[in-house]
Amino acid sequence: MLDKPYYTKTFERHENDLKAVRAGLRDDIRFNKKLGVAYVAVIENLKHFEGEWAGELIKLEDWQKRAIAICFGWQKKRLNKDGEPLLKAGEVQWIRRFNTAFWFIPRKNGKSILASGVCIAESILTVEKGNQIVSFATKKDQAKIIWNGCEKMVNSNKELKKKLKIAYTTININPTSATIKPLGRDSQTEDGLNIGLGIGDEIH
Repeated sequence: MLDKPYYTKTFERHENDLKAVRAGLRDDIRFNKKLGVAYVAVIENLKHFEGEWAGELIKLEDWQKRAIAICFGWQKKRLNKDGEPLLKAGEVQWIRRFNTAFWFIPRKNGKSILASGVCIAESILTVEKGNQIVSFATKKDQAKIIWNGCEKMVNSNKELKKKLKIAYTTININPTSATIKPLGRDSQTEDGLNIGLGIGDEIH
């Protein structure tokens, strides 16, 4: 009997964790549906930049919407060195639950478009001022494929275009001051980075 696909396991874990949270069995995690859906909404307000759909708004498939919401909607309590919840103004701080996600998508199935959309959504929805977002690959030219998609997407969106500056392969988006840049093994800018989100292209 064949094992279940990874995405099926991901969706099953999501449902099981929701049940555990609702039943009060887990209070260390929560699903911030509003945040997860916001990532989907931002991406679907961007436009395709190449191929037969160029100029058309992106329409995500159901599995893509669900996977994105799971990646960015689940949160966990921020803990101190003693394993106790960190409080701010008397309230628990919640941070991203999943630090690593692998997406296995065949060629010519919109991988780069989706990756570019995620970068832009992160730059808009981040709560961290000056968040650094990078697309990385073995070669900087490969990493620039996703970055080029970001540039074309924001330039085709009137509202975003008003909020950005582009210089030296760096996109700076206001008011979050988030930056999006490509990074390769052959880049000379590894030192001093404080990356909030990194998207690796062709990890294999």
